[in-house]
Amino acid sequence: MTRAPVWTQATSHMGVLGRLAGTLEQVPGPSGAICVLDGDEDWTERALELAGEGAVALVVADPAAVSGERIHALQRAGTPVVLDRPRLPPDLPALGNAASRMHIFVADVVSVAADGLAATRDAVGWVRLLAGEGLGVDGAAHTAVATIATGRTASGAPVSLSITQAADGVRPAFEILAIGPERTEVRIDDATLERRIRVVGGDGTREPRPHWETGLRLALRRAVASLSGAPPTDLADLHHDAAGAGAILGMSTAI
Repeated sequence: MTRAPVWTQATSHMGVLGRLAGTLEQVPGPSGAICVLDGDEDWTERALELAGEGAVALVVADPAAVSGERIHALQRAGTPVVLDRPRLPPDLPALGNAASRMHIFVADVVSVAADGLAATRDAVGWVRLLAGEGLGVDGAAHTAVATIATGRTASGAPVSLSITQAADGVRPAFEILAIGPERTEVRIDDATLERRIRVVGGDGTREPRPHWETGLRLALRRAVASLSGAPPTDLADLHHDAAGAGAILGMSTAI
């Protein structure tokens, strides 16, 4: 089997690359390779540089919050981009038919100040995943440490989002509820980023089987698949989620 070329300068990712040695071959430069980079604040600029140097696909680990203009610039480059977003899977585990019948979505996030924008972006992303469609923000109200926003999915289901800055000694929290004939609960441990999903209905409670593959390993496999299949939608999804977070945090009706 032909191995896909991969290149990175991030030593923290070498272990994952080594465990995929059967499908990936590390090469000395970015030209013609899948390039792996960290998602620090200038990740879009670095990704554009690598695209210009001939990268065939890009994998970004834990991308920082960036503007829509920077995301659009990377989209225009045309190189497939796969994102490893630790709070957010690229797709949902099997939920039966629960996800297609939700009527109300509620997100409750408590985050440290430095992570507020990214946490809000990922909360929007979870609602998008559970709803199976995009959402728009109708309005938001703010205090110095909290934001409450309302919106609707594309099909009209109401959405409520609460974003609170964690006080000293308060543990960050990330919870999403999708309520319909069944109730889907998503809870993420902010320290370990472990996701717990359960569905509560008339026939009891069920939890999808946990997915133990690391996000970066999955992102690399998806990048390899993109070379011969459909291009990933990660940047378009990120743009949607970032726009929603910007609308939530940017509206300034005081409480």
